[in-house]
Amino acid sequence: MKLIALNSGGIDSPAAMHLMLEHGHTLETVIFDLEPFTEEEDVETAIETVERLERTHGVEIPVTVIPHGFVQEQFLEESDEDEVKYNCLFSRRTMLRTAERMAEERGAKGLLTGESLGQVASQTLDNLVVTGSAVDIPVIRPLVGLNKVEIEEIAEEAGTYEVSTQGGIQCAAVIDYPETHGAVEEIEEIEEQFDMEELVDEGMERAEKV
Repeated sequence: MKLIALNSGGIDSPAAMHLMLEHGHTLETVIFDLEPFTEEEDVETAIETVERLERTHGVEIPVTVIPHGFVQEQFLEESDEDEVKYNCLFSRRTMLRTAERMAEERGAKGLLTGESLGQVASQTLDNLVVTGSAVDIPVIRPLVGLNKVEIEEIAEEAGTYEVSTQGGIQCAAVIDYPETHGAVEEIEEIEEQFDMEELVDEGMERAEKV
């Protein structure tokens, strides 16, 4: 089965990719560049984790980098005080929609993420429901029931742990008190203020294969 893997270069997403590669699945990777809210070196770290996985598994994993910082800039500029707490969820849902478009173009059957249940921000159970509802394609989360220690062990086995601890893409646009128990109805109401299709289109138009 072919999947589009969302890879930030942190510990979790390469570990998820490793597990699916072990089971014989074919992957392409999309890295969302959050500039100006992250550094160029963070994107390079994410690319290096893919290179490590290629060596570990002896496969080729195509990489596409898609600008995404403009999405967060637009959301923060146009949202009111009550809506800003949805920044992380808005961003994540837009990423998934963009990855879904990529999957349609590349013939992939699902999306792969390194999300695990119980973490803060976008990875509470409520918020996983909110983000997943943005797309029709299946979202595969092989780490969902694992804790940090277990995930780190997988990353060590994959050969990506050392690279991931050097950085990875972390969003500086996260606000002090993000919504941790979002509701689909609320985020959909917020999204009505934006042309979501246009945001996906712009990201895809600016996408670059590495």
